[in-house]
Amino acid sequence: MKALSKLALGLSLLFSSPALAAEPVFVALAEGFTSKGKEVGIEVGQRMFSIPTFPAVCAGLQAPARLVVVAPKPLQLVRGQWFSYKRLVVLALDAAGRILPPVPIAVEVEEVTPPLLNLRSDMTADPNGKVLPIRKGSFQFRFTAICEGHSAFAVARAEVVEP
Repeated sequence: MKALSKLALGLSLLFSSPALAAEPVFVALAEGFTSKGKEVGIEVGQRMFSIPTFPAVCAGLQAPARLVVVAPKPLQLVRGQWFSYKRLVVLALDAAGRILPPVPIAVEVEEVTPPLLNLRSDMTADPNGKVLPIRKGSFQFRFTAICEGHSAFAVARAEVVEP
């Protein structure tokens, strides 16, 4: 009986630990390249790379030390109005903080229930790279360098506001 009490206490402590708080789940929206400079948005689309050509895209690129989102905090999207990814400035930086040439990235959004963005494939397939906010609330964008050996990423808070 004493062993069961210790086990129950241990399990209750384990499962109430803040370290086990659920990590956010992210959904892929687009892929493309980081910005060329501080005034230039990212260049992305739903499918910009193919498996056969991707190694050539990454060949010779320096791995960024970090990615930085240049935007107001939090980003604001307006419910019912298309949001263009080109409004997002994401810089790839080397260890000294210098801007690198564009590197391939994945653009993801935090999955929120109920959904804040229309993520149906027919709605995210816009060739100009846009997403439609449908409900007020907060979420995160995540940008991840995707070439082999690249591990930099950045997260940006965003909120959908009423028009």
